Amino acid sequence: MQRLLLVPALLTLFIASAKAESTCNKYGVCKTNDTYDPDLYNEDEAKKQLELQESSSEQQGNHEKCIDAADYKGCMEFHSQSREEESSPIVPVSGLDPHSYEKTSVMQLKIRGEYGRYLTFIGRTSNTYSGTSGHYNPGSPGTLRCNTYGGYTSCTRSGYIAPSYTPGRAGGIQHRRYRYQLDCIDRTFNREGDLATAGGMRRGWMSVNDDPTAFAVEQNYCPIIDALPRAIEKKSTKKKRGQFDPSNR
Repeated sequence: MQRLLLVPALLTLFIASAKAESTCNKYGVCKTNDTYDPDLYNEDEAKKQLELQESSSEQQGNHEKCIDAADYKGCMEFHSQSREEESSPIVPVSGLDPHSYEKTSVMQLKIRGEYGRYLTFIGRTSNTYSGTSGHYNPGSPGTLRCNTYGGYTSCTRSGYIAPSYTPGRAGGIQHRRYRYQLDCIDRTFNREGDLATAGGMRRGWMSVNDDPTAFAVEQNYCPIIDALPRAIEKKSTKKKRGQFDPSNR
């Protein structure tokens, strides 16, 4: 008779234990069936809950940064990718090797006392430059002056330049990183150190359509320029006269 009474009791205990559920709070302290167990601690759950809390706090912070941005969605996406930027800062321009740019280098540039129009960043691109033709310099005979003293004549020549030939230089392609400045209003950019000719002539300012790297940055960051970090001030972006005209390429 006692055995018959014991079986239902064991069955009830088994069912109760089978239904037992444990949950853990953000500190990793767990409870089973609403009863806290001070000896039960789940480190993974604590880490997970903390990450969720940090993510929520980060989202709120990003919202406050982007609330006044012209492109709110783009601004939020930019800030939410900040952790990825630290581990993989190089952004390839899709299908166009070797074009890329460094995310963390994209900043607002202060020009003539104001932010909000210009960007600065480091990008990699391919720049083709033309060669130069060789040329012959006939020189100059200069001026010959002679003086006669008695039966003796003395002559001197001044301004003489010997003939010379300067060989041409072959064109080529630069594959390198450049420091860019980009005008979000005019949609133009300048690369520091890019060649127009092998003789050392620089390209100057060009349309963003002339460089896939500049075009990608203009498309991705000009709409959210107000949300970007600020770089130091550049004195001027004045486009100098006599610079290479891209329409002549």
